[in-house]
Amino acid sequence: SGIEWAFQYAADNSLVTPAQIAADAVLSGTHTLPNGETFITAYTQATDTLSATSTISGAERKVTYTGFAAAVSATTGGGVPGGGCTFDPAQTYTNLKIKNNQSQSLGPGDFYIKKLEVKDSGTLTITGPATIYVQKDFKLKDSASLIINGNVRFVVKKDVKFEDNSSVTLNPGANLYVNAKKDLQVKDNATVNSGGNPANVLLTANKDVKVKDNAVVSAGAYADKKFKLEDNATMTGAVGAGKSVQQKNNSTFIHDPAAGANVISSGVAVCSTMANGLGPI
Repeated sequence: SGIEWAFQYAADNSLVTPAQIAADAVLSGTHTLPNGETFITAYTQATDTLSATSTISGAERKVTYTGFAAAVSATTGGGVPGGGCTFDPAQTYTNLKIKNNQSQSLGPGDFYIKKLEVKDSGTLTITGPATIYVQKDFKLKDSASLIINGNVRFVVKKDVKFEDNSSVTLNPGANLYVNAKKDLQVKDNATVNSGGNPANVLLTANKDVKVKDNAVVSAGAYADKKFKLEDNATMTGAVGAGKSVQQKNNSTFIHDPAAGANVISSGVAVCSTMANGLGPI
């Protein structure tokens, strides 16, 4: 995660030559990620090598990356989706609707969408690093599919709804973060990362998160207000909420303490304080 952080920092600040990287006062030093992990990065200009050293469970781990400046220069946006949690008014936001078995691909890069709707067996494939800003609602429904390659991040100003037999699938090596400024719902036989590693997905909402009606989710999930798992839904992962966590009506919860960890450790901007952390119900 230290290498990923350094890669994103260099890309965001246009540090693309060994001299620029060596002269930067921030890149080499001690850093702490939102999950509490601390690491030390150091750059050697002569060999274009970056090292990241961290201590995990009392054991020191050091990772080196040779050809660091060359890799940053060759990749737009780095390996981790950039951007914050606010919407840039200077950007032009356009509607995107995919339906009737249509397919569309986005990425890498940042995309600015007014309203996003994928339905009627439509397929949206996103290749990261990518951040998708949605100014209104994001709806995936009626057997539609969202396919994720690489590291992808959604920031949605209103509601997120995955419903009606829709599916979110991550290909190997992918990570997905989704934040709704209002509510996030997975319902009516929809699936998110079904059978996948819950460490690779993090779902947050600034209001409520609801998983219900036979939905299947493998992820970390946090609601700033209420989290609800109900009505025969199944969730594998870890959850948290600012006010309350509820499970009822024949729903199933399988705790995995690593849920969302790969997303958090990647260094993406998480749009929730997650003040109470993630854990079992």
